[in-house]
Amino acid sequence: MKVTNPLILWGLLAILVPIVIHLFGRKARKTALIPSLMWVKELKTSQRRKQWVKDWLVLLLRILTIIFVVLSLLDWRSQGQIKEVVVDHHPAGWETGWYRSAVNQLAPETYRIYLKDGSYLGDWDKSALQDVLKGVDPQITDWQSFPEATLLSFGFDSIPATFSKVTLPQRNPLDNHRLEEYTDDQRFEWRSSSAVSLPWEIRKNGTLYATTSGTSVGLNWSNVLPNDTFEIISLADSLRADNTTVVYQRPALQILAITPEATTPWSTNYVDLDSAVTRNSVNAALLDSYDVCILEGFDYIPQAFEGFQGVLLHLFPTTDSKSSRTIPVLDHPFFSRYFFGPSMQNAWPQAAATGSVSDTLTPLLQNAQQQNIAGIAERGSFRYYQQSFFPQQQDHPYYHALFQWAGALRSVHVETPQFLGKDYYTSNAALPQAVRYDERANSTTLSDEFWTREKIALALALLSALLALIFAKI
Repeated sequence: MKVTNPLILWGLLAILVPIVIHLFGRKARKTALIPSLMWVKELKTSQRRKQWVKDWLVLLLRILTIIFVVLSLLDWRSQGQIKEVVVDHHPAGWETGWYRSAVNQLAPETYRIYLKDGSYLGDWDKSALQDVLKGVDPQITDWQSFPEATLLSFGFDSIPATFSKVTLPQRNPLDNHRLEEYTDDQRFEWRSSSAVSLPWEIRKNGTLYATTSGTSVGLNWSNVLPNDTFEIISLADSLRADNTTVVYQRPALQILAITPEATTPWSTNYVDLDSAVTRNSVNAALLDSYDVCILEGFDYIPQAFEGFQGVLLHLFPTTDSKSSRTIPVLDHPFFSRYFFGPSMQNAWPQAAATGSVSDTLTPLLQNAQQQNIAGIAERGSFRYYQQSFFPQQQDHPYYHALFQWAGALRSVHVETPQFLGKDYYTSNAALPQAVRYDERANSTTLSDEFWTREKIALALALLSALLALIFAKI
């Protein structure tokens, strides 16, 4: 065994405190001899000898208390070569906690833990692995190569044959159905891609709302009120990780419009603004108070937006150039999620001839020369829309959809899980380095091992402190 935090041993210097108190904390008493009491001299000498033994015993117990407390704070690890372990944190099956029984298959040693995408979680003793993995967020990622590592996996995703050992739970292959979403201006629907009748369940705020069966299930937007959350669940297959979609209404956001001069903002045709200011009033402190900012008529982004974490809609200034039609990139999910119904006789926003948007944006609109003239970017909590022309319409379905995407309109939001595909368990179990274990036969978890080395030391510290208190009072 080895200690990974040896600096804790400096805490042993605390044993000097009771020693100093014992040696110098008591003042020497002067002895006054009284002739009439000389016959009890021997008796007092005997009592003092007993008191001396008790004082040294109390001192010893106090020193042991400090020593055991320091030992309980030490992090003991198995000595020797640290072995690499890779954990497959694919969402399929993660909610079952299969990794707990997988950890039980490991020997009591120290392990260097990685996730399948190469993320390093640190070096941990086996006894701590369950708590470490409990905090992992499951994700769909690519595999990184670890030729010398042992892989712990549920076996759903296809496993490359580069691991020295693959540990899998014994289970049956899972059947997984693909589901497709459909929306219009009235409702949301979740449909079976195979046109097979499936059982469905709808939950409202965690409580069963309705059950049905069929090739699809739907929910009207009018049923989704503020503070309501609906879960639409397919009960058709044995994999639940991609079977639940969540529908809820977005909370109201704070919206700010910024114009070059003191004019009525164009965005008032679509949203209720909380405030409108000119460029001279823009600063970082002001922007922190708003969730959505609309730059109207700017060909640049003010420096105050550096570090802004909300939604920014950036509209370039108007020009005198002749207007031309725009072509939407309809295969972008923006149109299926937020754009309901056809445009005005397929007439899309008019654009004055101008430059293209940044290449880093995903295009939404193009001109006749297939140049990108409007696009979006989503990077964590920051979302950005840029349009290289100023809108010429005061009421257009495209811009209604744009403000819905930005959350500026109080709208219903749908979170649909990504389809996880088929189960590769059969082919994974056939790998020559694969080892399968029975979860039911190995149900004892590491959390049942209560008396760890640290807890034993802490218990001895409490016992020593209690005995010291008892002897001090006798």
